[in-house]
Amino acid sequence: VIPVIPVIPVIPVIPVIPVIRAVFRHRPSRATRKSGRGHRATAGGRAGTCRAARRRVAHTRPDSAALIRGRSHSSPQMPANTGSIGLFLTTAASLRRRWGALVYEMLLIAAVMLVAGFAVLPLLGAPLSAERGASSLQILPPATRAFLFVYYIAVLGAYCVYFWTRGRRTLGMKTWRLRLEARDGQPLDARDAFKRYVFVWIGPALGLAVYLSLGRWGLLAGFANYAWAWLDRDKLFLHDRLADTRIVRAS
Repeated sequence: VIPVIPVIPVIPVIPVIPVIRAVFRHRPSRATRKSGRGHRATAGGRAGTCRAARRRVAHTRPDSAALIRGRSHSSPQMPANTGSIGLFLTTAASLRRRWGALVYEMLLIAAVMLVAGFAVLPLLGAPLSAERGASSLQILPPATRAFLFVYYIAVLGAYCVYFWTRGRRTLGMKTWRLRLEARDGQPLDARDAFKRYVFVWIGPALGLAVYLSLGRWGLLAGFANYAWAWLDRDKLFLHDRLADTRIVRAS
């Protein structure tokens, strides 16, 4: 009877010992628990940093009114590095650059008009008579002159409207690194380009009217569209002011 008494309480404890060993065997160590807490803290810090960066960018977006006026003013609170977020600002072209491109463009347009004139020459017939010869100057008939006037205006309009729409640029704009766009920064459509082309003719029409009344010096009034830039608050040409367009520097 004596040896059996100490064995009785030990019998129910024997099956519990393997379970306790399994629990302690799969329990993570102290170093593992610390690394897990550090990983969670790092993830939380990264999320907070991203939220702070988004708030900074939201508060430092460029002023839309400054973009419309063609000025690339940026907020003094803009961070030095915004990561993968790019803020593309357009800068209005200077008057000197625009006038230089205008002179260059006029030479190109003269070449286009010359080619267009040679293309339509067979349709006009032979204006020279055998009696007067090829060395004499002859004036074209009124009907022919009216046809050529309308024809040249149509050719020039097609040239301008095509190269002003959908982000295209003329050779003069490409050479001087200029781009034509709407006041909101969007490319022009055919309607806006045609409206700008119509407003371009305000200066030549005014020059012709002054020429008929004052003589040859009245032709200077034909540059009224471009002289308007000295009076405009944003240094825009008159046709750009009326058509809500602007010429900016292309990157």
